[in-house]
Amino acid sequence: MKRLFVILLGISLVANLALVAVFIWRGEAPPPPASEPSPVETPLAAPKPEELPGKTLERLRSESAHAYAGALREAGVAPRAARLLVADALREKYLEKQRELIGPGDPQEFWKTAATATDREKQAALRKLAREQEDLMHEIFGPDAEAAAEHERLARIYGPLPAEKLAKIDRIHSDYGGMAEDVRSRSGGLLLPADREALEWLERERRKDVAGILTPEELEIYDLQVSATARTLRARLGTFGPTEQEFRALFRLQRDFDERFGGAAGAVDETRRDERAAAEAELERHVRTALGEARHEEYRRQQDPGYRTVARIAERFGLPPKRAGEVVAFAQTAQTRLQALRDDKAATPDAVRQAIAASAREAGERLTALLGPEGVELYRLTSGGAWLGALEKAANEVAPKSVPAVMKERAPAPAEITPPAAVAQPAPVQP
Repeated sequence: MKRLFVILLGISLVANLALVAVFIWRGEAPPPPASEPSPVETPLAAPKPEELPGKTLERLRSESAHAYAGALREAGVAPRAARLLVADALREKYLEKQRELIGPGDPQEFWKTAATATDREKQAALRKLAREQEDLMHEIFGPDAEAAAEHERLARIYGPLPAEKLAKIDRIHSDYGGMAEDVRSRSGGLLLPADREALEWLERERRKDVAGILTPEELEIYDLQVSATARTLRARLGTFGPTEQEFRALFRLQRDFDERFGGAAGAVDETRRDERAAAEAELERHVRTALGEARHEEYRRQQDPGYRTVARIAERFGLPPKRAGEVVAFAQTAQTRLQALRDDKAATPDAVRQAIAASAREAGERLTALLGPEGVELYRLTSGGAWLGALEKAANEVAPKSVPAVMKERAPAPAEITPPAAVAQPAPVQP
């Protein structure tokens, strides 16, 4: 059987060689194997048998992007392949101009700051160049094949708005972002009041430009997604988990407050402190009305940084959300008990020390049961768990007045110091 297989294999090889010889004798190339794509299927193949030579491509690349794209279309190049070729040619031109702007540089000199990093004019020129090439590609080819993915990305940032408006909003953000970066770069990280005013002015102008292309309903969607009020509110709510209706209600209330006083951390002069305090109390009443008593209690707990910290720890380790409230309640009880022990004038220092030590042990056991060993260690490292470290430190301290007595009773008598045997002792002096 093996011998028959070898014979058949030899016959097949001879037949293939004979076929190749016939084509060579006719001056033709043998047909490609069935498993390989034909030249017509390659991206750069034209409908005619000829292909674009390499020199022709290089010559076309040196022309304008419009001419290069037109030549590729005439040659029958697929639109996607043509887009990639033109983009690659533009990228080479961009890199050439980039080198002209920032110089060659030495990658070995890692300790030096790149010149372009501190040159605002060069940074602006590079941004302008990149934007021009982006606009040129869109002008020649229109939206690319990734337009749907790009629309999805922008919608996640700015909200579910029409595609053409999303692109304009993104352009506005990019332009004002570049100007804001210039202000920060010029300041060197040390913002003067004039710099802060410039940044605030840019932020107002940016929103004004965005509002000019959106309807009131669309602007509300945009603000719910992008505004500083919305970002601060989302961070402050933590694990509160508001419904859409609750978030919209809280957003409107907080936005009205921020517009009056410049945000939660806005600077207020002495003449407006009382006005702001009254407005904060009014805001809290409106929040209570909007949420109802039960949900407002949950919302109020979320304003406590310690509660938010424990809630995140519970979420990280897959614990029930109610553990956060249990930990906070226990922490308040433990701290109240510690203060009461320290204020107890009738108790002896040793009794206070023992009671504090017992409280520290109980706290460790209780928190381990609520958060687990890893959760307790993480909690101990946060500002919310600082009280636990203070309690444990107090448990290890000994009251100063009780130390000498306790140590005197329990400490063994000091051993008599015997001089070394090798050292001769002087004889007592006779009177």
